[in-house]
Amino acid sequence: MHRSRAQGQAASRDILGALTGDAGIDGKKVGKIAIFDFQAFVAVERALARQAMQRLNSGKIKGRSLKVRII
Repeated sequence: MHRSRAQGQAASRDILGALTGDAGIDGKKVGKIAIFDFQAFVAVERALARQAMQRLNSGKIKGRSLKVRII
């Protein structure tokens, strides 16, 4: 089932682009990305989790700042 995203809401490609572009993380090391209304879960290799968190915490996606945690 395909759900359309509200304008301005981050898509999985936006999150993947932030990780692979600015953070320099290889796309093969990023796993499943699950996006919900108010949160998203991104699977990355454990060794890269801090790097991914720092990149996403310091930048913006679609003009919005993110609050990122490792779980």
